[in-house]
Amino acid sequence: MKKLTRLQRILISAILVVTLIGSLMLALRQNTMTNIGYSAWTYIKYGLIDYPITSLSNMISDVSNLWHVYDDNVYLNEQLATQRSYETMYQDERNKNRELEKLLNLQGGMEEALRVNCSVLSRPVQNWNQSVTLSAGKNQDIEENMLVTSSEGAVGLIEHVETTTSQVRLLTSPELRNDIAIQIALDDGTNVEGILQSYD
Repeated sequence: MKKLTRLQRILISAILVVTLIGSLMLALRQNTMTNIGYSAWTYIKYGLIDYPITSLSNMISDVSNLWHVYDDNVYLNEQLATQRSYETMYQDERNKNRELEKLLNLQGGMEEALRVNCSVLSRPVQNWNQSVTLSAGKNQDIEENMLVTSSEGAVGLIEHVETTTSQVRLLTSPELRNDIAIQIALDDGTNVEGILQSYD
């Protein structure tokens, strides 16, 4: 068997030393290399799989929540509209009750007068302060020049009478034909009587 030359022995020894040192270094760094590889796979998996799936799931959840919020908003708007309607009806009924209470107090001072309860059927837009049409006429013994009152006091005179309706000339009308006797209550408790001739 042929002996190795000195150069061959040096090369073999160097290769063995390098292999031994490389194995030792690889053994020492195996944990770090494993972590680097795992981190790279984790980033790839997150970027290509996990993130898109999570984003899609969040988008679907957001759209679902937005739809529920829209439904709740529609329901709350309906409830608010209903509440406003009830509030308006309540205000109307309360105003009617106050009006009726004032009319009861007013009737106590006009025992001999003809009392006919009626409502306003129409009031012209262009002549708002001149006349109204009431839902009472000859069938209720209404006659011309009768005084018409509300809960606040006198409002006008009967000007024209039909079977079931009558036309009232308001005190605020510049065309009021008859002067009206009035009584004004002062702050000190006394009253002043006078004649209403016109209203400005």
